[in-house]
Amino acid sequence: MSCFQDLLNQQSEGAAESCHFHTAVMNESFEKAVEEVKNLKQRPGYGDLGEIYGLYKQATVGDVNIGRPSIFDLPGRGKWDSWERRKGLGKDEAKVAYVELVEDLKIKYGI
Repeated sequence: MSCFQDLLNQQSEGAAESCHFHTAVMNESFEKAVEEVKNLKQRPGYGDLGEIYGLYKQATVGDVNIGRPSIFDLPGRGKWDSWERRKGLGKDEAKVAYVELVEDLKIKYGI
């Protein structure tokens, strides 16, 4: 279990002031990961890019709230499908997963 998952578990068990602190730490880690992913030495493959996009949208917007793009918009459909696969995942959980993914990508692609 990651340290971020520990934070989520503590949020559900801990006091309100602890929740605010942990949420702030998680949000800060998420924002840092958003910036770091832009600075990878190599461009991630389409599969990784889809995972990044889907988790980012789930973390910032929540469940997909737009219709699936037309068959003629292949990149749009790919992004939409990646986001749709995350349906039901909470925003905080998506932030945790995003941070963990970026940490893995930093090792895989360098920063």
